[in-house]
Parts: sequence; structure tokens; C-alpha cells
Amino acid sequence: MPRKKVLSKALAFRSQAVRAIETAKPVRALFPDTPYSEHAELNERSKGEAEGMTKEEFKRRYPEIQAAWAREEDPRVSGGESFADVEKRVMPFLEKLASEQTGKRLLLIFHGNVIRVILGAILGAPANFRHRIKQDYCALNVIEYDDADCRRSILKVNETLL
Repeated sequence: MPRKKVLSKALAFRSQAVRAIETAKPVRALFPDTPYSEHAELNERSKGEAEGMTKEEFKRRYPEIQAAWAREEDPRVSGGESFADVEKRVMPFLEKLASEQTGKRLLLIFHGNVIRVILGAILGAPANFRHRIKQDYCALNVIEYDDADCRRSILKVNETLL
């Protein structure tokens, strides 16, 4: 089914981040009648007290976290979230959304780590391995939810126009 036809009948949900709002603008221009709403549950993984630091600053301040990530552990910075924490926030929201919007197409606009959490949860991948799921900017991932079997299937991962 062509993308335009799929998106024309969708309900759209996005995180509260400016970059998600900016990403949604071209879609909104093409489909102005598509209902959109923002949800904190779709926000990117919080970095807590490390929010806003460059990668270099983070490496200097949190070498123990960097080392744990290199060992594929799932630690969090003080006040921040691990992949497991994000799953506890995101997956109940998606389950509720799926149950409330049965049979409808949903367009979700959010962030790489949240996408990794969702795909990893569907695949049953441990939280500490979810960073292995590569995501390009503005990539399309398609997940089908079978209401009758309560089963999710991943149809596309990291599809881009380039």
C-alpha cells in the first residue's frame, strides 16, 4: 500500500521534543486533517543530570557509565533512565494506545532509543542489547499488531529514503 494512502488514514502521536515536532511538520503539511497529539510517554530516554552534555563531557564525567555500556550493561546516570526504565514507561502506553485504537493505523514520531526499546521488547531482546538496533534519523519502522492474536510483527526496520 502506498505511503500516502497509509498515512492519510492514520492517527499521529509524537513525543514532546522539539525535534519530533519538527519531524512531524512535513507530514502535517501533507495530511492536515490527521489528528496529532503529544505524549510525554514517548519522550527520549532521559539522561538525568547529564542532559545537555556533549559526548566528550559525558565520557570525562561518567567513565564508569561508559565502561558499563562498553560491557553491554544497562546503567543510568543519576536522575536518568536505563533502557529497562524506558520500557516500563513506553510499553504500557503503547499497549493502552493499541487497545483504544483497535483497527486503526497509528503514526508515532519519536526517538531512536525509544524505537530501540519498542523493537527490542517485541523481539524479546534483553534491555542491555537494544543499543544494537541501528536507527537512522527519520527512519521508518513498521509494526503490525494483530488484535485477534495479541501479537506484534515487525514488518520494516530502519527504512530510509536514502
